[in-house]
Amino acid sequence: MLFVLFGALFLIVRRADGIIAAQESERDQAHQQLAQSEKMAALGQMVAGVAHQLNTPLAFSQSNVALVIDRLGDFERPLAVATKMSELVRQSREDRIVLDVARARGQLESIEATPADVGAMKEMLGDVLKGIGQMSELVVHMRDFTRLDRARVSSST
Repeated sequence: MLFVLFGALFLIVRRADGIIAAQESERDQAHQQLAQSEKMAALGQMVAGVAHQLNTPLAFSQSNVALVIDRLGDFERPLAVATKMSELVRQSREDRIVLDVARARGQLESIEATPADVGAMKEMLGDVLKGIGQMSELVVHMRDFTRLDRARVSSST
């Protein structure tokens, strides 16, 4: 009888040990899933931050380039006038050139571009280059970070 009782207790202990092992395995899986979820949440926050950091200089650069393109149209007529003047100077063998300003007055008076506009466009394009530099720097930091992360993963395995 003692032997039967010992056998029954042994089976009960063995079954309980199996249940405990299964619960431990489930707990480990739940812990790994939680850690994975936390990593994904952190990655999501990082991606949102990177998107924000890239979007600001991108939007600023896009706006500045659009403004410069728009303002470059104001330089077509002055450039055409300067080209025509240069052509007249090259073709003339004389020291003086007579211009009929009355015929060209309307076109000349419509010129709105100024040397200050050139400076403003240079400044805008300089800001675009600075924004591109910021984006490049962010990309380099991200690339370096992923290389460090890969090195940690490969060294820990």
